[in-house]
Amino acid sequence: MTGINSDSVYCTRAETYAKLDKEFSGGKYNTAYFGAVSELNANLADLDIPVFGKEFSGVTEKVYSYISKLGKKIITFNKGQAAKLRSGQIKQRGRALDARLITDEGKFVQHALTKLQSSNPTLYKNVISAMNRNANAQPTILNAFGADKDVGVAAAATIMTIGKINFANETDRDIMSIYLVQRRRSTH
Repeated sequence: MTGINSDSVYCTRAETYAKLDKEFSGGKYNTAYFGAVSELNANLADLDIPVFGKEFSGVTEKVYSYISKLGKKIITFNKGQAAKLRSGQIKQRGRALDARLITDEGKFVQHALTKLQSSNPTLYKNVISAMNRNANAQPTILNAFGADKDVGVAAAATIMTIGKINFANETDRDIMSIYLVQRRRSTH
């Protein structure tokens, strides 16, 4: 990725997920999951610009640091999922594989958030608040910054389905992920 934010960790993650998408989007696997996650990280990169002082959409440095570290753990987790696909440990294909990968990542993130809530309730509250603000503002952010349209469409569809997105709720995150994967399937 190039541009004013090409040094963003989210650009690097988007590129990593794009490589996984290239490997798993067609053929026997036929998953749109990795492509959707690449788009999500590209969207986060669009928000992670130097004008904001490297603070993702105006969040504090502590929240930014936690979100960044969690993203690093998620990419490591998803690389492990890719290894399980290659070795045959994960057998689902197509839409069933999309659902499995969404569910597995959702549980992974929920475990991390539950651990944060127990160890640092204030940081947990601030992380959830920042993520809720950003997730619920996606349609507006699209108009202001030209961020990835699929992410905005998925956020808008989620908001229309459930009302405001609550990042603390695993089901809310999974619904947005489902919409993003569906959008990826229909546009790529």
